[in-house]
Amino acid sequence: YRYFFGWVGGLALYVVSFTFFFVPDAHHPVGQTNPVGYARYGLTAAIIMFVAVIASSMGTHDRIPTFRVPPVRKLGFRATAREMISTWSNRSFLFLTLSGLATSMAAGLGASMNLYINTWFWEFTSHQISLLAIGVFASAIIALIMAPKASMWFGKRASAMGAIVLAALIGLTPMTLRVMGLMAPNHSLALFLIILAQSIIASGFGIAGATL
Repeated sequence: YRYFFGWVGGLALYVVSFTFFFVPDAHHPVGQTNPVGYARYGLTAAIIMFVAVIASSMGTHDRIPTFRVPPVRKLGFRATAREMISTWSNRSFLFLTLSGLATSMAAGLGASMNLYINTWFWEFTSHQISLLAIGVFASAIIALIMAPKASMWFGKRASAMGAIVLAALIGLTPMTLRVMGLMAPNHSLALFLIILAQSIIASGFGIAGATL
């Protein structure tokens, strides 16, 4: 549920941004290049983040008396180093940390490049990009259902690995086909529908993998 609502909240702001902030004008025919929209987007995001932090803090304030306070420990440099070495000697923890680092880097790179690719590689309009974001709402719902089911059927470890690999393969397919000359042309309805379906499926696997 944490991942589900995190994606829903982020996508909601994405849709609002491309509907009301990144809009074309006389000097910026491509809405994503309109600098005014970014200032409005930044202010809106800051307000939302501030309200979310205050609301969550106030909403959990009554839980403070139930906190379990750990015993006070005085650790020197050697003791801290020994505990760090012990932790990193755990093979499962090491692989989980490294895989999380790799997938997070890939997700961050993909998210930051996504706007550029949709604007200049696929040449989508701001309206089309907002529709792509709306489509990913379905991905969050798919992942909410898929993750626990897959975990029961195949186990959490196998399901997480499979979902992340499928998300990567499906995510790379359209650009690979374009390089091979097998993709629908830009500005065509077929291209938009293909990318819409691809983004829903790939994001669904990606969210499920991250959840697991």
